[in-house]
Amino acid sequence: MSIILFGAVPIAFAALAIYEESKLGLLGFDFKGTIWHPGREILAGHSPYPLPVASELNTGNPSVYPPFALLLGLPFALLPLGVSYWFWVAALVVAVLATLRILGIRDWRCYAIALGSCPVAFGLALGNIVILLLPFMAYAWRHRERTSSGLALALAIALKLVLWPLLVWLLALRRGRAAVLAAGGAAVVTLAAWAVIGFNGFRDYPRLLSVNDAVYGSHSWSLVAGGVGIGLPLSAARLLAALLGLGLLVLSLVLARRPDGDRRSFTLAVVASIALLPVVWPASLAVLVVPLALAASSAERMWLLLGAFWIAAAVPRVLSHPVDRPHGVPALVWQMQHSPPPTAQIAVFALLIASMTVAFLRLSGRRT
Repeated sequence: MSIILFGAVPIAFAALAIYEESKLGLLGFDFKGTIWHPGREILAGHSPYPLPVASELNTGNPSVYPPFALLLGLPFALLPLGVSYWFWVAALVVAVLATLRILGIRDWRCYAIALGSCPVAFGLALGNIVILLLPFMAYAWRHRERTSSGLALALAIALKLVLWPLLVWLLALRRGRAAVLAAGGAAVVTLAAWAVIGFNGFRDYPRLLSVNDAVYGSHSWSLVAGGVGIGLPLSAARLLAALLGLGLLVLSLVLARRPDGDRRSFTLAVVASIALLPVVWPASLAVLVVPLALAASSAERMWLLLGAFWIAAAVPRVLSHPVDRPHGVPALVWQMQHSPPPTAQIAVFALLIASMTVAFLRLSGRRT
């Protein structure tokens, strides 16, 4: 029974997600637009970034990652898309397995649940880079008493800025050197990556991110979209999300000096990173695998909360049916971009994250 419940079922969910994404024309969709195609542009001597206007970003998978992420994925651009996608998926699977290994997880069921969870399964199906952040997070935690933790965090932030709240965690632990190395290292790596691509797109990059947030923010799973969905003005929704995220960071600072404070502070910083994200997709929640592994080393009820994210994904959302869909943009993506915020889905996922956070904080946790 254990093999079926904790092994076959999670993997079946992951396989089903990949199958469904394939039917909808979304298999490898993120990988193609954010890693593979930008890499091809770099190899051709062109800018990997689109112009910072909505019409250029409405593809559903625009290239907006920092240049270090694009350079890291450059070898995959040397291969045909279909072949490179599966190599990329293999790298993402290894990243998940390595993360749990670094954190000392020995229960095979945890590995199966993690790979079959909604965030990771969607990340694998779409080829989302967020999964590559997990081993860096795990290393930063495992070596939190060493300055090298700052280097791991520097590389993670250079890949995707989402994990910057972990700088607050390092400061809360009074790891000033590691925090400086993380912030400075991320800046150096990012600037070096810009230099490698000839600073193509450098001047317009802040504007590119702003337009990307405007195009996708209110249609994603973000708290900003949730606020808009319940009738708040966009400015008010952004303010509330920012206040919640900053409040979590303040609490992270407070709890850091209490028993088991390093783990609790880390957990709150990770949750704050999600709260502060202007654009959130199911794969964005994969970062919760790390604080979960710190809270429970075996497949207890806690791990079932990770599987429960499938409930949020299954909640229906209202879809519009706009015309004039650009060539190459899947129908579902185009519908989502022109539909109201998925308020019900956001409510379910927010409730699940809140439940997980409370459970993480209440447990005494593990020492790794």
